[in-house]
Amino acid sequence: MNGENNQNMRDKINNAILSLIKWLELLLAIFVIIAVVISLKDILKFISQIYMVKGMDFYELFNGFLAHVLLLVIGLELTETLLRHTPGSIIDVMLFAIARKMLIHSSNAYELLVGAIAIAALFATKRFLVVKPQN
Repeated sequence: MNGENNQNMRDKINNAILSLIKWLELLLAIFVIIAVVISLKDILKFISQIYMVKGMDFYELFNGFLAHVLLLVIGLELTETLLRHTPGSIIDVMLFAIARKMLIHSSNAYELLVGAIAIAALFATKRFLVVKPQN
């Protein structure tokens, strides 16, 4: 009888902790969405600067624009991952993070090759190993 009460108490504590974790994840997701919305003004600034820039400065500005947009996309995908908890959403975050790294920070062919292999592996994992939920 006493062991049953202890197990019941543990279950209640575990459920309370899991509930708290879900609420904290939701709160973090809301904070990420707010940060993305606030950061949209920077996208508009980038677009106006890209429109006015001439010559070699365009590459640097456009590179910064892509870095910023991809970072916002990663933030939104992370929000989806916090809310859904599916393997597919985790893979999507990893895909965008690798793509951002390849586009913005890769400095040699080796880094591009490793990034391409990683993206191919993630696509294969998503295609062949991740079970899609039945509708």
